[in-house]
Amino acid sequence: NLEQSQALDIQLIDILGRSVQHVFSGKLLSGERKFNISADIPTGIYFLKVHSFDQSEIRKILLLKFNNMETMIM
Repeated sequence: NLEQSQALDIQLIDILGRSVQHVFSGKLLSGERKFNISADIPTGIYFLKVHSFDQSEIRKILLLKFNNMETMIM
C-alpha cells in the first residue's frame, strides 16, 4: 500500500539471489496495487525487492500453485 505517488522498481528474486522476474518499473499513484507473477515460475520461497528513489524493501514470500492458480503469501 503506497502512501504517496512514487517511482518503483519491483523484482522477484529466488532463494539463491537471482532475479527471476522483473515485476514492475515505473511510477505508481498512492493506494493498494496488485501485480501478476509469470505462470512459469515454480512453487517456492522467493523475495520481493521493492526499490524507490530513496529506499529499498525486501519481503520474503511463499509462491504456491493450486490447479493452475497462483497464490502469494507474504
